[in-house]
Amino acid sequence: MFMKKNMRLLGNALLMLSLIAFTGCKELVAFLDNPVNAYMEMDETELTIHVGETAVRRAETISTNPVIYTSSDTTVVTVDPLTGEVTGVDGGTATITARVEANDDFNADVKTYNVTCYKDVSYASAGDEGRLVCKDGHIHKLTGEEYCQAERMAMVAYVGNESNCAHGLAIAFKDINDEAGSLDWEEAKAYVDTWEEKYPVANATWRMPSNDDYQYMVIGCGSTTAYRSHLYFSYRMDMEGLNSKMTEAGAEPIVGLHWTSDAYDKYNAWEVHMNTKSEEDDPVLLAFVYFGTSSNGDKTRYCLAF
Repeated sequence: MFMKKNMRLLGNALLMLSLIAFTGCKELVAFLDNPVNAYMEMDETELTIHVGETAVRRAETISTNPVIYTSSDTTVVTVDPLTGEVTGVDGGTATITARVEANDDFNADVKTYNVTCYKDVSYASAGDEGRLVCKDGHIHKLTGEEYCQAERMAMVAYVGNESNCAHGLAIAFKDINDEAGSLDWEEAKAYVDTWEEKYPVANATWRMPSNDDYQYMVIGCGSTTAYRSHLYFSYRMDMEGLNSKMTEAGAEPIVGLHWTSDAYDKYNAWEVHMNTKSEEDDPVLLAFVYFGTSSNGDKTRYCLAF
């Protein structure tokens, strides 16, 4: 009798193990204790991607409900609600939330992680005017310095390819004369190699702005003045937009005569003359002039082409 009883208990145990193997862990846990923890697991360390890149970080759970993924800022990072695949959209930081809702058998659970998305200059797009270009070649917003660790070099002033650039132009934060002193036209053109060596920016190149560069940067920042393919003396453009965006970005204002890379004749080079507001109603203007000879020691503000 004792032997038969033990054999019967052993048979029941084997039957239970077979049931576990057949039905799986979820049903067993639900059978033993209702409701129970969903036991969600996910890597919650920060993830770094670039605009246009994708990555997948999935949450695992024993719950019979699906895991749903959401992004705190879809303008920065989007996420597939079912697969958890994230896609970089714009520079910034967003929080990805993985959530499983409660049901009769399992409790709800939540896991999160932060995604920092970097925007390379090659992904410049309309609306980036006024943003920062840092030494790492990334475009950053003016706020959120936690994702702008590199040195700030320039401000995006134009997005497009109409000025001999692939993606856009950015104006430097300061004149080269702050460290190079007074330079004539030839010296200012040659100094760009030194500037490039001292302040390299990934995927971008420093140059002395041409007349076209200045026009496109002013127009790119909101000027309604029309572009001119053939300039005349003292042609003026409204540069209020460029001036105000530079001020907001913390860049030094552009004031006075500045060289362009274009020659007027064998003795003169085109310059731009910029003024700032002296009275509340005065416009901020940029004027193209050529009365300065190439031997003058005027100022120079380089731009980044990317």
